[in-house]
Amino acid sequence: RTYYQGEDRFPDGMDNPIPNKFVVIKPGERFLFAIRGSASWRGLAKEMLILAADEYGFGAKTRVGYGRLTYCKNAEDLRLEIPEAGDKALVEIYKVHKGNAQLHDTFRAETEKRFYCPELDLLFRKYKPACCFLADLEDKHPEQWRDVKKIHDQHKKMLKNAPIDPVDPVIQEIFERCRPLAPENIPPWFQAFAPTPAHYIAGKTAIEIQNFLEKYRKNWPPLADFKQAIETAMHLSDEDKEECLLILEMKMEEIAGKETGDG
Repeated sequence: RTYYQGEDRFPDGMDNPIPNKFVVIKPGERFLFAIRGSASWRGLAKEMLILAADEYGFGAKTRVGYGRLTYCKNAEDLRLEIPEAGDKALVEIYKVHKGNAQLHDTFRAETEKRFYCPELDLLFRKYKPACCFLADLEDKHPEQWRDVKKIHDQHKKMLKNAPIDPVDPVIQEIFERCRPLAPENIPPWFQAFAPTPAHYIAGKTAIEIQNFLEKYRKNWPPLADFKQAIETAMHLSDEDKEECLLILEMKMEEIAGKETGDG
């Protein structure tokens, strides 16, 4: 201390150090570095800058760790990174950036590509809540409607945030699992899970409808219900309707023959 205060005394290492005062930046502050020039070298310059900031830092006392900066990835960087991330890494990215509206479509698209697993539950609750509902049904094996209702109540809030598509295989699986337990007066939420013939033929060509009817094996909706849906389909011509109704009639006769043992 006496040495730094100017007294004629050689420092012997026994004094308390007085740190030099210099400007510092508190943790969490962000800096914008603009890189200009031809596209051929901007990417390389960016990589070099990121490496220098992370490994060496800027300013004073960098050898002891001061001045190091971590690169803050932007939405464009993350859109490229998200599809390559494993399940665990994807969840961590989502936890940090779930509030970024620019990434919602990317997170949704990536969730759509993946199979449900407990590790991805956070993402599926946001973007595919029906998968969480189905997983719960498979895990708890409800035997009465009140058990189904209890499970549904736990997922009700999430399900309201996602559209219900009755022809989605997940929605159909939920419906088929719960239908035998449903009361006569089924509640509106369960009615929304029930596919109708109109759902199945919407947007299909006459050939696609005929192929669909020939391969139809579901118990719900009943095959006979397709007659009215075909007759009232606005996108089919009269000739298309006749051909579809003919296939429907043949399919129903085939099923009736099998049930009576004539086939």
